[in-house]
Formats: sequence, C-alpha cells, structure tokens
Amino acid sequence: MKTKYFDMKNVYELLPVAGIGQKIKTVEEYAKKDKKVIALFDHLINHNKQTLNKNLPDLKRFIQGFAQVIVGGGGCRVVDYQDMSKYTNLGIYESGVEALLSFCLVSLDKYEMSIYEVQLQLLLKGWGPLHKHHCYTHAVNFNRDNLTTDEWFNNKQKEEALSENNKHYGGITSRHWLKRWKEHASDAKSGRSKKLFHTELRNSEQANAKTIHHRLVHTTETLDEAMNWEEEWVRRNSLYPKGLNMIEGGYAGLKFLHEHRITDRVNISLDEREDAIERYVERQARSGYDNPAIAEMWKSYDYYLKHIQGRPDTLEPEQVRLIRLMSSEGASIEKITEYVGARNTAQVRRVINNKTYTRIS
Repeated sequence: MKTKYFDMKNVYELLPVAGIGQKIKTVEEYAKKDKKVIALFDHLINHNKQTLNKNLPDLKRFIQGFAQVIVGGGGCRVVDYQDMSKYTNLGIYESGVEALLSFCLVSLDKYEMSIYEVQLQLLLKGWGPLHKHHCYTHAVNFNRDNLTTDEWFNNKQKEEALSENNKHYGGITSRHWLKRWKEHASDAKSGRSKKLFHTELRNSEQANAKTIHHRLVHTTETLDEAMNWEEEWVRRNSLYPKGLNMIEGGYAGLKFLHEHRITDRVNISLDEREDAIERYVERQARSGYDNPAIAEMWKSYDYYLKHIQGRPDTLEPEQVRLIRLMSSEGASIEKITEYVGARNTAQVRRVINNKTYTRIS
C-alpha cells in the first residue's frame, strides 16, 4: 500500500487490526483537505528523520504538544492540533511525562467503547525500526454515558470528568502489546486469576456502559529502560489503591516480591514476575487481607503525603487547605479552581464535599 505520510511497516507492526490499511487511507484523504494537518504531518516526519540516527530513546524523540488523529465510525478527525511554532523543540521528558501527539482507533457499540492509542510519530515515515520492548497502559471506566463517537470527542467537559474515574493499569512486555492485552483479557475471562486488574475486567462485563482505553506509550531498546519507565509510571498513576497495579512496577516491584519471600532472587524474567504476582495474590487471599503491605504503608500519614505529592495530577496539602478556606468564605468553585491552579472544577468540588484528601487537616 502506497502512502504519503505513514510508514505502513510500523503501522502493521503496532496496530495489526482488521481494516487498518483502509483506516490509514481515510486519514491520508482527510489530510489532503486540511493544510494544518499536512503541516503537522510534515513537521513530525522531518523531526523523525532529524533524530533517527542520534541514538536517542523514544521519549526524547517525541515532540511536545497536543494533537489526536482519531479514526472511528467510518470517518476521521484531528483534534486540538496547535500552530506548528508550538512543535519546535525536541521533547525532553521527565520519567512520568509523556508526549500527547497520538493516533487513536475508536470502536463504539451501545455498551462499550474501545480506544487503541499509539504515539503518532511511531507510525509516521522517518521514525525507523521499532524497539522490542513495549510500554503500555490500560484504563477501564464504567461511567461512560451511551454517547456516539462524535458526542464523546466533541464533549471535552464530559471527557475530562470521566477520565478522572478511569482505573489505570501500566505494564511492559517483550511480546506485542496487543498480544499481552489478549492474555490479560483471557486471564480475566477464565476466572482463575485473582489479580486486581483481571478482577476489574471481569466486573466490567456486568457494566451497562464502559470504556477500555489501550495505549502504547512508547517502545524501548533495553529492558532497563522499560523497567525504569514502568516503575515511575505505576508509582505516579496506577499503584493500588489509586489504580490496578497491586505492587510497584519495575525493579521496585521485583525487590518487593523478593522481600516478601515470593521469589528466591531479585532478578527474574517478566514471565517469572507474572507468576510471582499470582502467587502473592493467592497468599494474600488466603491470609484474608486485600494488600496488607501496601495498606500498612498507607496507614502512615507521612507515606500518604509523600505518595500524593509524587503524583503530577494531585493537589498539594496547601492547595487543599486553601480550597476549604475559600469555600468557607463563599468563593465560587470556578474562582477557587482558577486561583489554586486545580485541574478542573470537579477536582475542587470533591475536596469541598470531603470525598478526597480527607486525611489532610
């Protein structure tokens, strides 16, 4: 298949889904009608080529900015892309920060929306060969209304509110990220696995409406890079009780399993780690505790503060106190949100209603 912008080898490798060739054709036809989209693709391809042979990891080749190429319902749209002057600098990322230039495949029926998201630059020409380790996330949300694809992506307030209800799981694999997803889904469906992520997926089968968002964040050449990313991402976003990872990611998780005598050594393979986590879950189930090692840490106020302050999307203790003070003085939620720098009004409203940050006095 001949294309102007997309590297079909990488497309087929990362998104081996039915009809992907036609979907890419739809995107390229769409681009012909929008000069800004053409400029976006041209800029990213040129940047890909300029950084190709500089021995940089993916996260330092990604450009900072925000744009989503969304394909679904037989159509295509590109949302929130900015002027190309915003995309001039090489993306230098801290561990927990990710590029937001993505390609999304969306399928929607009455009860379930599935989103498959990949970093856009990986699919465009000039990127070059893909690395073998895949760093991925999955998010499950039971609170989606029965919206059409257009309504979902055009209703930003609804999208932001529901994103806060997502339950996240982060992981890495040396196999294909979607093959690993199928393994998770199979383990959940079988009923044998007691892992929190698999239990949540089983529960989702009973939901009236749900969204499952699959995201390939990036690929890495070495396992060390993947492990370091996973450790940081899980700590910030998906470690129980906030998310669906039952233990810490990366090397911290391996150390945890060894310290709790689940494994006889720290350095084990990814497959051995999965088996070890299953044994850990079984042991916890027999003991009658959900996750006592983590629960014990969360009893410590110092650990609680350290953990929430390490997350990029949470409020600092002083922000929480200021929200309560301004609310008691009659300030509007909108004014409080703007003044304290909260993410949105929903985040502030939950503090005022004592649904979050109740341990901060």
